[in-house]
Amino acid sequence: MQEAQQMFSINGFGILGMGLVIIIVLLVIGFREKDNILRKIRFYRVAGILLGLLIIVTGFTWFSYLAGTAITFLTIEDVIILTSLSSIGGLISGISCYYDFGQ
Repeated sequence: MQEAQQMFSINGFGILGMGLVIIIVLLVIGFREKDNILRKIRFYRVAGILLGLLIIVTGFTWFSYLAGTAITFLTIEDVIILTSLSSIGGLISGISCYYDFGQ
């Protein structure tokens, strides 16, 4: 007897939107922090790292959406776009890890 397979889907654009809301909240909390400068820097760093990761995930979500809806192969333009988005996201994450945000 075969077991019934349960199907589900994940809304990638909804997750990206929630990530953007979290980044905005972290930036606002960091901006409002006046007493503890280390907490302010920590909020900014976490928001920067999440922004870099969000840019990377956005590229792969976009590509997976296109790969799921159209029957095409990975072209050189797709490789260039994915590589550039991943590079930009990595640079933002890396810079936000080591930048002191005006301390």
